[in-house]
Amino acid sequence: MNSKRAALFPRRSAAGVGGAESRRLPDGRVTGLRHRRSEKLIYRPCGYLLGLLMWCSLFPGASRVLSAQTTLTNAVAGPPVHVVIVTQPSGAVSGRILTTQPVAGMVDGLGAVVAQSGVIVTVAKASGTGTLSGTLTAVTDAAGRATFTNLVITGTGPHTLTFSSPPLSSITSASFTVAPPAATQLAMVTQPGGAVSGRAFTTQPSVELRDASNAVVLQSG
Repeated sequence: MNSKRAALFPRRSAAGVGGAESRRLPDGRVTGLRHRRSEKLIYRPCGYLLGLLMWCSLFPGASRVLSAQTTLTNAVAGPPVHVVIVTQPSGAVSGRILTTQPVAGMVDGLGAVVAQSGVIVTVAKASGTGTLSGTLTAVTDAAGRATFTNLVITGTGPHTLTFSSPPLSSITSASFTVAPPAATQLAMVTQPGGAVSGRAFTTQPSVELRDASNAVVLQSG
C-alpha cells in the first residue's frame, strides 16, 4: 500500500543547501534538481541590465552625458604641429594700430588645441604694399594663445599677414584692407612764386592732405 502511494504521490525532498529542490521517482532515483542560488546568479544581472535600459529610455540625455564625459576625459592633446589663427586682424587704417589685433594659437596633428605656454610666434607681412611695424613677436600664455598688441601697417590696400613658429607649420591670415586715414588738414608743399600781374605764376603752388598726426593722406578725388 505504501509503495503504491509513493508511486502515485512522489515526495519532494526538503530544500537542501543553497535552496536545492528534488523529486524522488518510484525507482528511487532523484531528479529535477534545481539550484536557486544559480538562478539568482542568472536573474540578478539580467535585472540590473533591464533597469539600466529602462533608465536610459526614461532619460534620453543620460547616455549622451556619459558619452560626453568619456570623450572629455580621453581628449588629451598631443605635441603642437600647426600654428592657427584664433582672431583675424582687422580694422586697419594706415599708420595706426589695428583696432582688432591678431591672436595665434597651436593645434596638434588631429586639430586639438594645445595649451602650452612660452612658445614664440612671429608675424610678418605676407602680401600688400604697406610696411608692417610694432612688436612682431608674441609668446603663448597658459592657454596656448599668442596675442599681438600694437601692430601697425603704413600703406593702403589689401594685405595679409603670416604667423610662424618653427618647426611648426605657419599660417596666413585672411585678406584685409588697410584704409587711408581721414584727412583733417591741408599742408603747403610748394609755395607760389614768379608772380606778374595778369600772368600765370611761374611757380604754381601745391598742397597735400594730412591727418591729425600730420601724416600724409594718400587719397584721390
